Amino acid sequence: MFFLASMYFSFPQGEGGPGKCFESGKHLWLSNALNSSFDYCFRSSLAKFAGIQTIVLIPIDFGVVEFGSVRSIPENMNLVLSIGSSFSTFPSPVRAKPTSTVSSILLFDF
Repeated sequence: MFFLASMYFSFPQGEGGPGKCFESGKHLWLSNALNSSFDYCFRSSLAKFAGIQTIVLIPIDFGVVEFGSVRSIPENMNLVLSIGSSFSTFPSPVRAKPTSTVSSILLFDF
């Protein structure tokens, strides 16, 4: 349900977890999202309802890759760097020209 509902969302740059993640260029890793008071975006209640415990947002050149798992997974910087480079279209840390909205690529249960 969370995945299907999320397919219809886009996030203005700087708003919600994906928009803030893209704007800052920094990843977000919540490994205990069910018990967290942090409201990473307006889909937080859907994520909690789906039992998602770990949420990972990784900025890439043209948006944000979003992962979710029903398991609590501790932060892993090697994974963050690997995912970021796997989705990057530029060999250097150059970022694409910012747009007004950010799309997330959703992948679940890693």
